[in-house]
Amino acid sequence: LSRMDAMQQQSMDLALEERRRQRLAILAAALRRLDDDEYGYCLSCGDDIAAARLEADAAATLCVDCQRTR
Repeated sequence: LSRMDAMQQQSMDLALEERRRQRLAILAAALRRLDDDEYGYCLSCGDDIAAARLEADAAATLCVDCQRTR
């Protein structure tokens, strides 16, 4: 049972690390948009992303309307 627990823990650790890498890439893309003066605009329709949405998730790439249609 201990070996099974260790294998399960390793799998969970790998999944967590992958999620961290993905989030880091998302945040890096947000920083690039900030540098390019494109931050805060929806990547789908080009409209402004609401400030409250960006406060909730600074890396948001879509306005609420476009997110709903996905």
